[in-house]
Amino acid sequence: MTGGEAMAQLRCEGGRYEARCAYCGAWHRVVPRQLPCDTFFENYEAGFTCCGHPQVAQLAVEKDELDFH
Repeated sequence: MTGGEAMAQLRCEGGRYEARCAYCGAWHRVVPRQLPCDTFFENYEAGFTCCGHPQVAQLAVEKDELDFH
């Protein structure tokens, strides 16, 4: 992909994670890994392949409670 193209998206609905292909728009069920968090957000990332291209989708979810430790 070049700078002007769309990026893969990651969403969580009904307790399952799905990533959307940046090329064809198809949604794929994925198992994300949690990235280091910050005080306000939990960060997730999932790799998948669609349309012959390996892709990475990311998601930031606002925390319900603040993490001060």
